[in-house]
Amino acid sequence: ESMLLSAWNSRAKVLYSMLMTVAAFKKSFIFYENYKLEAPRRQDKASMNENQQ
Repeated sequence: ESMLLSAWNSRAKVLYSMLMTVAAFKKSFIFYENYKLEAPRRQDKASMNENQQ
């Protein structure tokens, strides 16, 4: 029974680490998408500031 338990434990650990990896990847992907969307706006703001000077 303890062997079965340890097998389940290791499987759960693997699943958990996979979930954490996927979650981290999703987070960074969303961050990257937001960054891509924000980049042109930042450039617009920068060019507007340059025009004002």
